[in-house]
Amino acid sequence: MPRALWNSLQKMPSMDFPANAFPSDYVLGKALSQEAKLDIKYIDCCINGCRAFTRSYSKDTGKARKQFLYFSPVNRLRAQSENKATSERLKYPQIRQVDPYKYQDIWEGDHIKNLKEKSITWGGKEVAGAGRYFEDDTQLALGLATDGLPCWKRSTRDELADRKLDMDSFLWPLIEDLRKLATAGVKARRWEGGRLVDYLMRAHLIVISGDMPAISKLMNFKSIGAIFPCRWCKMRAIRPGEAGQEYGKYYLTTKTANDTNNVKYNALPLRTHQEIMRDVEAIRSCRTKASQEILKKEKGINDQSVLSLVGSINFPWSFSADVMHILYENIMKELLGLWDGTYKASMITGTADGRLGQVPGERYVVSQAHWNQMDKEVSSSNATVPAEMARRLGSISKRGYWTAETYSYFLAHLGPIVMRGRLSKVYYDHFVDLSRITNIICKLEITNDEIAEIRSGLVEWVTQFESMERFGGWAKRQVVHNRKNPIEALNNRVLREEQVSIKKFIPDAK
Repeated sequence: MPRALWNSLQKMPSMDFPANAFPSDYVLGKALSQEAKLDIKYIDCCINGCRAFTRSYSKDTGKARKQFLYFSPVNRLRAQSENKATSERLKYPQIRQVDPYKYQDIWEGDHIKNLKEKSITWGGKEVAGAGRYFEDDTQLALGLATDGLPCWKRSTRDELADRKLDMDSFLWPLIEDLRKLATAGVKARRWEGGRLVDYLMRAHLIVISGDMPAISKLMNFKSIGAIFPCRWCKMRAIRPGEAGQEYGKYYLTTKTANDTNNVKYNALPLRTHQEIMRDVEAIRSCRTKASQEILKKEKGINDQSVLSLVGSINFPWSFSADVMHILYENIMKELLGLWDGTYKASMITGTADGRLGQVPGERYVVSQAHWNQMDKEVSSSNATVPAEMARRLGSISKRGYWTAETYSYFLAHLGPIVMRGRLSKVYYDHFVDLSRITNIICKLEITNDEIAEIRSGLVEWVTQFESMERFGGWAKRQVVHNRKNPIEALNNRVLREEQVSIKKFIPDAK
């Protein structure tokens, strides 16, 4: 509920609501603090939010002008374990039904299968007496979702948007907790036989998600601007222009005039964890800063990430592909921009048969009359679309308010209907292929045959795209709305969210 609405409800006549139905932030905060006990740490940080004073920076003297709030994940894990319903759900990995011909969740993935055969390690060294990963139900799997945190937003207006952000310094408190959870474990309670019993809980971070700038910061990769920018493969990026006269940014493509890339999308040279660690050592062993910068640009790596200490993390395969950002808020968003002529219109070219050409906007730019008609069709469809499927869609030609959910619904259901007969056949068929592949990806269960279909389908889709086209979160809102004290505002919001999250697990633990 927006803060303005909450405040307005407090001012309504008392006869409309029970007494204290809408307490103030202060009263609510005090009540939550008493119910949800948190191990809170305020950690000093740079006034610009570019680094936290941890590790080597912790030796700095004086009083910091800014602090950021950190609370340990141990609090929530203990609260979840002491909740009767959640305690049973945490045993899912041991009681789930396995189908050898289907992928139902992350537990069927190669990464966890490989971990189960290994001893628990930290910092590259085996932990004595810790056993193997996930050998019993006392070990939990953790995921780290970074969407919405504005530390990597390229905005000169945000105090947290410094591109020289030292992400490792902010991650260090979490790394210390992860080390304790993975190696020694923590005391906790869970429900067994209708009563709470003590046990030693361990947890391992296995997957990290986020958009591309976020993942680049977390992995300490260069991403765009490197000769090998991809975190998964070693495809060489190229710059437009003739040999010796290149200009502009680096792009990944196999479609080049002088065949500088000899790789194919169905046979990419993939990166491995061991290779990435060797590249890091090579960068650190450079004798001069100039040679180090050259090697960083070539390898696409800035330095070793502090996350490499976590033995359950595999570079790069623990850093998952984010469907929300890659497909919905990137590809689908750009396709709609191509079709209405608003996406970098001066760089768009195409011909009637779908091949490269010199006629700007030919064939795949839909006329304004068609967009007006689609607006009417989309608006009329709102009355028959269940609210559980998607929120109401307004103008399809004015998409400033569209979210990933909106793009997802358009790609999966609405788009193939309203774009039919409005895009030329070659572009329409190409769009429908993407919709079909995406629908398979989002299924709750995927068979081995569907995995192969996804791979071949994406290779064909991207290859065809290159032959047809040529062109050169709540946390964020909270910070943007308080530019005077963004870190303090974010601290308050995070604290309240964590208190509410833990509060809902408490009744069963009493």
